[in-house]
Amino acid sequence: MFLNNLSFKKFSYTRSDHDSSFCFLKNQKLNYFKHERFLQMKHFGLGDKGSEYIIEQENKIIRTLNPEIVILPERLLEDDIFHNAVKHHHLHALSVDFMEKIPCDVHIIIDGDGNGRWYSVYRNNQLIDSVFTKNTGGSLGLGLIWSGFLCGVTAKHGMDIPGKVMGLQSYGKLNELHYEKIEKYNMNYIGDQDAFDTEGPLERIPRPFLKNENHLFVVPEDISSKEKLDILHTIHKKAGEIVLSIFEKYAKPNEHIGYSGGVAQNIIWNTMLKNRYPNLSIYPHCGDEGLVIGFAEHYRKIKNISKENFSLKNYPYSQFDQAPKEDPSIDTIHKTAKYLAEGKIVAWYQGHGEIGPRALGNRSILMDPRIPNGKNIINNVKKREIYRPFGCSVLEEYAKEYFDLNYPNPYMLYLGYTQKKELRSITHVDGTSRCQTVNSSCGYFRTLLEHFFELTGCPVLLNTSLNEAGKPIAGWIHNAENLFKSSSIDVLVVGNKIYRK
Repeated sequence: MFLNNLSFKKFSYTRSDHDSSFCFLKNQKLNYFKHERFLQMKHFGLGDKGSEYIIEQENKIIRTLNPEIVILPERLLEDDIFHNAVKHHHLHALSVDFMEKIPCDVHIIIDGDGNGRWYSVYRNNQLIDSVFTKNTGGSLGLGLIWSGFLCGVTAKHGMDIPGKVMGLQSYGKLNELHYEKIEKYNMNYIGDQDAFDTEGPLERIPRPFLKNENHLFVVPEDISSKEKLDILHTIHKKAGEIVLSIFEKYAKPNEHIGYSGGVAQNIIWNTMLKNRYPNLSIYPHCGDEGLVIGFAEHYRKIKNISKENFSLKNYPYSQFDQAPKEDPSIDTIHKTAKYLAEGKIVAWYQGHGEIGPRALGNRSILMDPRIPNGKNIINNVKKREIYRPFGCSVLEEYAKEYFDLNYPNPYMLYLGYTQKKELRSITHVDGTSRCQTVNSSCGYFRTLLEHFFELTGCPVLLNTSLNEAGKPIAGWIHNAENLFKSSSIDVLVVGNKIYRK
């Protein structure tokens, strides 16, 4: 077993109703374990399921595994077992500093509901402002779920709705009358947040608070599908302006800003912010799956461990999952590039998986982005809605030429306007693409892109995560094999092995 006979129950958990994880540092590497990849249950959360044995066992592990650093869960912090309680949003902030050589000047955290708050601001690691959901009646994160739900967007887990809203709203246009109505907005929108915790399509209809025209996330009733798209676009635009207003209030343009929380997955708003705040730092673990990394930084600081003691060179390919026994040879890489140049769909499983929800070259489905109907082909493979866009990967030195991108984007957290008409499969209806810039740190994936470029003259590949809609990214080789067998994927490459149908 790839866990080397170490029961994963002996490691530390984040206490969360969704996206539970643990991590530890060993041999200067971050080892990160997300339960959803192991169990293949998207957004799996332990809640209190693991609390019976955590407190007793984890303290023993810290003593016995020293100098390895084992990261404790948020639950222990809340119980004051580890000196000081660290709140949810503070862990988000610390998860950014964990990756930075120098701590950020300002941290802005925006999510659905972290310890009853929907946004917090820290300056020099001191809380300077925080807004409770009870005071506004709602939040941006949960509000997007609500408005998406009212527009007919469904998901196996409500947390996936905001990402779908981000893609769908591009098909609408600004409704100026509705925009004027919500100019002085009221955040109220929902009475029962648990209405979104469901294993199937959203069956329980949330109960809204007071109904009036100033409720930011409420969609008018009895309107056409096209009008709903316009309303969704308008709500999304206004919500983005609220995000920007928080930054304008608390941060200066040239400051080093750490941005985290689930809302930081919105690449449209991220790009808007990055263009105004060039020293913005966002990481793919910005959702609750990164809380445990925030505690890693907390642990490091209170134990006075120097950052020089670890390099984190394996980030973001840090999943403690099943890696192939062999790396791909140059011959295997070249054959794979030829398959891609021939228009084949390739499932690419290499090394350890990426942290975060997006494929960055180790757990990917790949295809030539110039294929005219490629988007429909891959949506059929992944069983996704036809309106959802696909990201891509581009050799870093060609990013500006192909995507009007003026800064590195190694984690697919920003977008650029596509500059080449032939890249139809990765260009969204608004003319943009979520493009990963690929440099030498991407290892064999960089080499694959180089070989594809040599064969085709195109330095870009369509790159989407190795999973079906509603399921986690593959964490085991057999997950990739099962998808390969059950779909129209043409080629599967696992390590140095190539499988063809």
